Amino acid sequence: MAGTAFLNGSKKAGLGLLASMPSPTAGIDAWSSKLAYTNGFYAIIARSSRTVVAAVDHVRSIPLFYGRNGDSLFISHDAEWVRAKVGAVRVDAASRTEFLLAGFVSGRNTLFSNLYQLQPGEVLLAELIQGSVVVKRRRFYQFAIHRSSRESPDDGTDDAFDRVLAGAMDRLSDYASGRQLLIPLSGGHDSRLIATTLKQRGYDNILTYTYGVGTSMDARRAERVASALGMKWLYLEYTVGGWERVWRQSDRKAYQIRGSGWSSLPHVQDWLAMKLIAERHHDLIEPGAVVVPGHGAMAILSHLSGLPAAGGRPALAEAIMRRKYRLGPMSRDARASVRERLEPFINDLRVGLENDLRARFAEFEWQERQSKYLVNSVRLYESFGFDWWLPLWDLEFTGFWRKQPRPVVTDKSWYKDVVDRTYCSAVGAHHLERGPSGRDIADRTLRLVARSRLGRTLRKLLPRSVPVLSPMGFEGLYSKEEWSNLRRNGLSRNGMAAQAFLDLIQSDDPLVTEVLRAPVMTDEADAVPIS
Repeated sequence: MAGTAFLNGSKKAGLGLLASMPSPTAGIDAWSSKLAYTNGFYAIIARSSRTVVAAVDHVRSIPLFYGRNGDSLFISHDAEWVRAKVGAVRVDAASRTEFLLAGFVSGRNTLFSNLYQLQPGEVLLAELIQGSVVVKRRRFYQFAIHRSSRESPDDGTDDAFDRVLAGAMDRLSDYASGRQLLIPLSGGHDSRLIATTLKQRGYDNILTYTYGVGTSMDARRAERVASALGMKWLYLEYTVGGWERVWRQSDRKAYQIRGSGWSSLPHVQDWLAMKLIAERHHDLIEPGAVVVPGHGAMAILSHLSGLPAAGGRPALAEAIMRRKYRLGPMSRDARASVRERLEPFINDLRVGLENDLRARFAEFEWQERQSKYLVNSVRLYESFGFDWWLPLWDLEFTGFWRKQPRPVVTDKSWYKDVVDRTYCSAVGAHHLERGPSGRDIADRTLRLVARSRLGRTLRKLLPRSVPVLSPMGFEGLYSKEEWSNLRRNGLSRNGMAAQAFLDLIQSDDPLVTEVLRAPVMTDEADAVPIS
């Protein structure tokens, strides 16, 4: 049992949460019904003498893994523990292809054969029947955008948004209980919404921080937002040299191996920021601090832009492969492998959504990239000893986006307007930004150039010490030879990271061997063999 949940307005954790759940012998229907209304971020393993129940929340924020070895089933939060128990030693070819092209392994699969993961919003029930383990799985939650009778947002939409947002922030405040909140303030709308709403609701123990190369447009905007809200702000400057210094250290490799869960690319963007906080600004950090990133369902909206509203299974498969499997070149064989791996999702038809391409695409984005890559980034905070909470993935707040008119869920302009109005209400209209400065326009132009063919050519020609075309200085993650080879293969930044990760875990690096052989601290609550 891990994490914290809210049931009927009450905070539940540990044995208290377990006591609020049905008996392990109550059956999978009883568990599904209960979990469907359980808010928060948690993983549960409950057992009786012949039954084990395992479940993860609606975004898989605390993953659980399982696998068989003969007549035994092993379940744990630690993928490596399960992998070792079931003897999974071979990287599956289809999973490897997926990982290289998407940065994650879809469905219940992982990089290793016979090692599986619970999917977001899923409960597993394993029963020992006549000497054999019988496993049932059930999805108690699906992120499906429903059709609305309204064609456009109205006053009711604004009121509903304010109500669910207030509830999400109240649950964050209840969870944090006065502890220091660390908000990664990007200058964008999501983190600004969190900071603004917390100010409105009177939560004062907050430190905001921003990171990046140089003093970028985002950093200057974030500083202005923090100043207007009266919040402490810390800037953490990224450089190629800074990445070179920390990237080859043993703790980074250990984090990547453990944090991947053998199923997704470990998120590394915040690694240097956390290192700088630990090394240079630890005096600003209070014990028990909670990191509050801006991940949330709104991120799905931008992925729906340009998609046709309707389309059958072939169109859905094509849209997913074109938009989600693009970290590197896709060969004909790779395309066939990915298409076969997608079959279970494509053929899992939703009543009323059979030809709703946007709704099904949003469901895939939630189930795969958001849950396994972005939400899983909280493993990075844990590796530095921080707690975390995801208020914009709050169950009720997420439910708001599933029930709104299509213009709300396919166009972020309404959301941006609401955030801007909320911010103005908190700080006063005179704090509104009237437009980008000349320096901001120059920064934006450089970004566009960096992403163009010209930028990619210049990146190869310029010395590695020149960071202007790399917003995060990621060249420092690789040697000159590695950077050149990976770029030559036509890989995107995350494609390079995926290839480098696979190279690391299959290398003879002594640290990798040490990490994989290290004993994992487990107990009956989170590492359960059933046979």
